Amino acid sequence: MRQLSRELLSTFGPELHLYQPELATDRQRVGQKKLSRAIDLVRSAEGKLHEASRLLSDIGFANPFANAGVPNPRDQRLQQFDAAIATISECNEFYVRMEQARSARYRATPDARKAADVRREILCVTLFNLWQTLGRNLTYTTDPLSGVRSGPLIEFVNDVVQCLTDPPARLNGEAIKRELEDFRA
Repeated sequence: MRQLSRELLSTFGPELHLYQPELATDRQRVGQKKLSRAIDLVRSAEGKLHEASRLLSDIGFANPFANAGVPNPRDQRLQQFDAAIATISECNEFYVRMEQARSARYRATPDARKAADVRREILCVTLFNLWQTLGRNLTYTTDPLSGVRSGPLIEFVNDVVQCLTDPPARLNGEAIKRELEDFRA
């Protein structure tokens, strides 16, 4: 079990990044859509910030430290405000270029139903290898009436899955069967 824990450590770490080609099209589509929406929001915000800048340019502020020879902080704050607007404009220009180049990709899983469960696959392969190393057969049984898959191998996989999930969960016997078929192939 200690060896199994070491082998699975990287699989269940927070930084597992795997390329999943079945998600590429959806990631691009969703990324472009979200980027387009973000560009619209930034443009709207830019317009409001420019309007605020125009309003502020006609407003003066009393300088409570004028008697000490300290310059009025208004000018510095207006410069900072205008610099922030310029930075936002530069960012938005970058976003527009990325949108035109169709470079946006959604980093999460846009539709989990289309994603292969890579962690489950790695877990099952590791468990199947351990099972074989222990000299056991990679077999399961099927209930003739219900069609439910069971047996020592399926119970072993589910015992490990229950230890790794919070709240504890079990895999469907059919899912384990598919993983086993892929493993054998």
